[in-house]
Amino acid sequence: MNSKKLRKRIVAAMMALVCALSAVVSASAANLSSLAGDMFNSAISKGADVVNAKPATGYWSKNLSRNGQTAYNKILDAVQKYQSSVKLSDNLTSEELKEIPQIIINEHPELFYYDVKKSGAEKSYNENGFVDSYIYHPSYMDNYKQKISEVENAANQILAKAPRNGSDYDKELFVHDQLRDLVTYKLGANNIYNSLVQHQGSCMGYSFAMQYLLNKLGVSCRVQTGRATSPKKKTPEDHMWNIVTLDGKEYLVDVTWDDIITSGKNYTPYRYFNVTKDMMKETHNPKNTSEWNNCTNTDQDWYRKNGYYFTSWADAEKAIPSMIQKQGGDKGKVVTFRMASTNMAKDIGNHMNTNVLGKYMDGKTVLSNHEGSLGATGFVIVG
Repeated sequence: MNSKKLRKRIVAAMMALVCALSAVVSASAANLSSLAGDMFNSAISKGADVVNAKPATGYWSKNLSRNGQTAYNKILDAVQKYQSSVKLSDNLTSEELKEIPQIIINEHPELFYYDVKKSGAEKSYNENGFVDSYIYHPSYMDNYKQKISEVENAANQILAKAPRNGSDYDKELFVHDQLRDLVTYKLGANNIYNSLVQHQGSCMGYSFAMQYLLNKLGVSCRVQTGRATSPKKKTPEDHMWNIVTLDGKEYLVDVTWDDIITSGKNYTPYRYFNVTKDMMKETHNPKNTSEWNNCTNTDQDWYRKNGYYFTSWADAEKAIPSMIQKQGGDKGKVVTFRMASTNMAKDIGNHMNTNVLGKYMDGKTVLSNHEGSLGATGFVIVG
């Protein structure tokens, strides 16, 4: 083979090698471009979630991260539309995935049919094996549409008698008294279907119903969770109560504990109605104390507002005739008032005995019984 032919074959081989290498590089570039494109599109999608997210406005939801607020809005919308799944960003933490559904329930008691415990999320992968989202599956209680209708009907019947033209205080007092008279305590009855339709409620059932009905009347009300210690049990237990806003001021109210029955009679039916954090902390301990920091006002306390708050037993004794007249002096009626301290209230037996009260009650007798916490006490006319 002469040198000329050899050179031609070497050049041809080199050309073939270059073409082969070019094809490999081109293919690799295409794969890299596709992968980059997937990652870019995923990032753009996640970015759009954040950019296009409507800010959450609830007491807890507004403090979520931007991704958290987007997920909150998506799950809320899905539950309101009874959807079985919703796609969420993979940027959510496991804590957020657990926290957001409970925040939705706490801010929207009308979604009682949403079963948080049975709901859950699964990871979704793209074609390259990367996690690109979570698929959240809301779960709902059986016959939820029928139960929603029953709750709405029950609420409408209650609110038909509400003082819609009254003050927010009047509306709050109305709802408080309606629930206290309507609902019987039952452990595990945790939602507004239990309390408004079945007339049974745990602390959650009472509190969510208070929030739901007051919100329907245009009064700002939210729930607060924590632990509470009953004067009788002495052991802290999980508990829920409410924070109500009246004229821009916040007050604490616990309808559950205002419905406590002692020996067949509730002697302090407004003991936990619009009290301060300093009063409430005697028996209640919130999960997050910052949530009740603004509950320092006493002007809407039922006892003070009605003239049943006293700083001395002498003043309380003078007011007995007025209290009996205003609160109803018939047999079986409770007369309740608040002393300036718990110790004073517990000392009722040494001051408000039958002999002292008898001169004001035309020979009727009374039975004194009280919890004494928060300074609230009372007596009932028995004969």
